[in-house]
Amino acid sequence: MKNIFKSLAFAAMIALALSSCKDEAEIPERGNPINPEKEAAATYEGTWTFVSKVDAVETTTTYNGKLIVSEGEYPYTVKVKLDCPQLVAEAPEYAPPVAFSDGLQCAANITKLSSGVLNYYNSLPENAFSYTRELVGVIDGKITIVPVVSPFYGKITPEGKIDYYMQYSYKDEVSDFFPVEYTLTYRFNGVKLN
Repeated sequence: MKNIFKSLAFAAMIALALSSCKDEAEIPERGNPINPEKEAAATYEGTWTFVSKVDAVETTTTYNGKLIVSEGEYPYTVKVKLDCPQLVAEAPEYAPPVAFSDGLQCAANITKLSSGVLNYYNSLPENAFSYTRELVGVIDGKITIVPVVSPFYGKITPEGKIDYYMQYSYKDEVSDFFPVEYTLTYRFNGVKLN
């Protein structure tokens, strides 16, 4: 009889240990998926600002234009296309606007902040907006191929305002043996077209 009571007591303890007094906790809902690439995809119209700094001389010009953002091939990526025919037509010889080439797009990562702002960027040293320059050495006449890199970044607000920033920097030798430093900055501020 003692063994039966011990066995029943042991079975009751196991049953109580495996049962719960309240409902099982449910896995919380994941909420809506975040697709910043879909939110960003649009054509934005606004102003391109081109700042050319050659040594210490700085020139600023502005143009009306567009920036087109489309969904990338992978989640959290977009394609960025720069559109400003007037800037291309009026660009100085030392500042070829390669990034504005017809049909050229560059991939970028995109993230969404808790404030709703979308940040996009491409920090690779060489990307689709990079180009190379042939520099001819004045002293030895050697041709050197120099990559001119163009990481870029920007943001899109929940209200549909966008900004974009890209800069090229390089040096050229000139006939008097002093290098000339070039800094070419492209900025865009615009709004989403409906």
